[in-house]
Amino acid sequence: MKVRISLERKKLIALLAVGLVSGIAIAQVTRSLIINGKVASTDVRVINGRSYAPIADIAKALDLTVALRPDGSIEMSKQGGSGAIDAKLTGKMGDWLFDGGWRVKISKVYSSKEFKLVNPFFGATSYTAKEGKRLILVDYQLRNGNKKMRRFHFGDVSLAGDSGTSESVEQNDFPFSGGTAWRSKDILPGSEIKGTLIFSTSEEFKEKDLILTIASSAGYDDAVKPQEETVLRISLN
Repeated sequence: MKVRISLERKKLIALLAVGLVSGIAIAQVTRSLIINGKVASTDVRVINGRSYAPIADIAKALDLTVALRPDGSIEMSKQGGSGAIDAKLTGKMGDWLFDGGWRVKISKVYSSKEFKLVNPFFGATSYTAKEGKRLILVDYQLRNGNKKMRRFHFGDVSLAGDSGTSESVEQNDFPFSGGTAWRSKDILPGSEIKGTLIFSTSEEFKEKDLILTIASSAGYDDAVKPQEETVLRISLN
């Protein structure tokens, strides 16, 4: 796909020139842009034989963000910027994601000013949002897909916002083991536990994706143990 910025008309500044390539086509009759079988834009215009569509529409269809650089050029990049995490498993809320040893599903996302812990953590029984903040709560389910009893262990967990910002997790509420709230108790093969990830964000923060890492120290059968940590990216929209 070739991208060009047209300066031929003031009203068409920041429009994207799109050629016909594999997986991308322009429907001339309806003047719509089709990307991978889905309508990405209905604002296609033909000027001097070239087809143009708004950059914002293209970026949204490709799950990219648009930014104006200091030199005046326009850059499209992955959500979260150039340092965005390359997830091994992706899905949406309600999907079971399986890395060979563990199944993970996000079942619910909601906000509150206070949350009562199901599993009190060393005297802490609840979380309360600070002034000007709110809690975003992510309910999840974990299922042991191994053939033996194992323990789950969280790695890095963060919440990506729709503006490219992100928030780190504050606490995890699930049946934990030992002195950490990130490693579970023993889970029988095929058995499931439930938990809630707790985030503290500004009132304006709008959650988009959950980035969840299964730590390399999580329990795995030798036949399915990954060579490195498994990173999941789950759409919350």
